[in-house]
Amino acid sequence: MITLHANGTIEGINNNNFNSSLPAGHILQVQQATTKSNYASTGTSYENLLDLNCSITPISSSSLLVFKYHVQYRTYRNGASENFVWIAISDDDGSSYLAENYHRNYDYGGGGTILDIGVSSQHTKTAGSTTTRTYKLYGKRNSSSDANAFELNPANNQNSSGVTIMEIAV
Repeated sequence: MITLHANGTIEGINNNNFNSSLPAGHILQVQQATTKSNYASTGTSYENLLDLNCSITPISSSSLLVFKYHVQYRTYRNGASENFVWIAISDDDGSSYLAENYHRNYDYGGGGTILDIGVSSQHTKTAGSTTTRTYKLYGKRNSSSDANAFELNPANNQNSSGVTIMEIAV
């Protein structure tokens, strides 16, 4: 028997009977991290956006994990040329990336560009185990030139970026 206590804890759940207790599609848990802090990238290799690390311990190995992010960022380039920014999701400390997205701005006139934008994406995968894992968000830019920049939450304490992980019964 499964009991939901007033303090939010659930009693009577184990990996052998959990998915048979709830129909497919039910959200089993939600974890999240948000930040309003400004972060400026300094290099061309992926850098962990530390404030957006988020951990989850799946209740069932057969559950579906849905990772979503929404970030506010600025990218700019002084002078002519183009600027790329990549955002990636990893659950293995950056050894591999579950999803990578890039955004580009290009200056056709030679005067420079600036792009303030909110972007979002998601990745879905089967939990595979009940081991705790930490999802991390990474960012990088295409040039380490001072004329090229990537900033998370450029309007410090006015923008908000975040990640959400949902575990869904299958």
